[in-house]
Amino acid sequence: MTRSQTVLLTAFFFVSGARAAGVAGPPAPAIRIYVYSSSDVRASLLEYSESEAARILRPAQLRLEWINCLPEASVQPCLSPHFPGEMILRLVPKAWPEVKPNVFGFADSSSGRPAAFVFYDRALSLQGANRFLFIILGRILAHEITHLLLPQEGHRSQGLMRARWTTSDLDFSNTDQLRLSARAIQLMHTQASRGTDAH
Repeated sequence: MTRSQTVLLTAFFFVSGARAAGVAGPPAPAIRIYVYSSSDVRASLLEYSESEAARILRPAQLRLEWINCLPEASVQPCLSPHFPGEMILRLVPKAWPEVKPNVFGFADSSSGRPAAFVFYDRALSLQGANRFLFIILGRILAHEITHLLLPQEGHRSQGLMRARWTTSDLDFSNTDQLRLSARAIQLMHTQASRGTDAH
């Protein structure tokens, strides 16, 4: 299933999900993200999670195009070679044995084809009062997408790119702690623009 969202205008939501909206002026740089998942993950959960990731990344003024590659969906782009500048996100059912307990995802840009892995079982374990699964997944997705766009930047002491999060960072009502720095916003927009030009 293909779904485009304009991060610039993505609204926070609870049930209905967000949809893209056009704006006047120069188009926002686009990033195409292929999301591969197992049969245990519902399509609606992916859509809600992607909308939360888009909300978190909104300050970077990017247009995220999500292509959900679920096992039951034979979407042609999922079967085609990926172009330079596109990303791959994989929801892994269970964290790899060698991964530390406090790690929820992993990003790798070394091969020239940026890919990130999110450990679904770790996200499930974080659920609780006001900590909904789509919020948790969406915020992890936003973190890993930022790593893929800025592989040289690493973790930071504050905001979205902290290496360690608290449970309050994943609270539905808490929208302020996981912010992008001004430097990251500028670098992400520049890097995404280069990727768009390469297509």
